[in-house]
Amino acid sequence: MPLAQPWSLAEQATVDIGRILFGGFFRLRVEGLQHLPRRGGCLIVCNHPTLIDPVLLTLAMPRSVSHMAASTPWRYEPIGYFLDLFRVIPMVPGEPAAPMQQAMVALDEGRLVMIFPEGNLSPAGELGRFHPGAAMLALAARCPVVPAAICGSHAAWPKGRAFPRFKPVTVRLGPPLALAQAYSRRSNARLVRAL
Repeated sequence: MPLAQPWSLAEQATVDIGRILFGGFFRLRVEGLQHLPRRGGCLIVCNHPTLIDPVLLTLAMPRSVSHMAASTPWRYEPIGYFLDLFRVIPMVPGEPAAPMQQAMVALDEGRLVMIFPEGNLSPAGELGRFHPGAAMLALAARCPVVPAAICGSHAAWPKGRAFPRFKPVTVRLGPPLALAQAYSRRSNARLVRAL
């Protein structure tokens, strides 16, 4: 099993600054870090109420994490620079193979990989319908899958509001899902539905 992938120096510096700026502003709390494996790749599946979620989730993680995200933000150069710095995996509509392969490589390197199964922002902060990508990646990678919830980000920065509010945000990590028995071919469809 590969060692845990630490932050690069550039990532660590950016994360430290982000924790000072965003961590205090949103009063960011993290619960359940003990559920993350100390080493090796891990797939984290999380809800997605707001655009700021990937930033807050990155700041909450103890080691290097790659997010899977829509490719649209790469059109804007300053944003694209930071996405590349944190090795965010672009997802192009209709082309699922490349991002899945990149995610597999990241997991093999011992990185955390974050995916939002809803695919889009949750309407009104409620949990939306899941797409099968997270389950397909879990089936292919055979790595630990940790469920996560970001709570309070929708209240802190609701859609349509220009600036955030001073509201607490909590990231909760749950115990890894018990999927060993679901990896048979017969159980694959059940796993896709479960995730």
